[in-house]
Amino acid sequence: MQELELGKTIVHPTHGTGKVKEIKEVCVMGEPTTYYVLDFGASDVGKVMIPLDKVQAIGLRNPVSPEVLQVTIDYLESSEVEVQSKRSNFHRIHKEYTERIAKGCIFEVAKVYKALSKKGLEKELGLKDKLLFEKTEAMLLGEIEASCQITSQESRTKLTSALNIN
Repeated sequence: MQELELGKTIVHPTHGTGKVKEIKEVCVMGEPTTYYVLDFGASDVGKVMIPLDKVQAIGLRNPVSPEVLQVTIDYLESSEVEVQSKRSNFHRIHKEYTERIAKGCIFEVAKVYKALSKKGLEKELGLKDKLLFEKTEAMLLGEIEASCQITSQESRTKLTSALNIN
């Protein structure tokens, strides 16, 4: 990823989409360090400071291209679902889902979102699953909005129509 610019939308593998609000230098243990100040807006995270030299390691990236987004939407529209066996251990499944999301790949986020969506249609999601579902939904909505340069409502319409839910 090239150097980030003020006002540019970025994607954080854990927090989703945000904007570069400021680039500032801070003295840490006597060493001047340049930080990006990222604003994640409506999320609970708010603002995050990331050292310039850690951008690659953290996995910050630009929003996906419209072509990559379309592959993800096509997956959401398909009948294919990666769902764990009902006999699988809940904690193991939750850990796997969390690890998939942390990879920062929109397609992995979509797999978790779709699996939890399907599970939610069969029975009410537990608290941890519901929180994970909401997180993946917010991440997908932000990515759709940034990639397509559309409003949040248009993004929600695109996502819910892909799953045929309203």
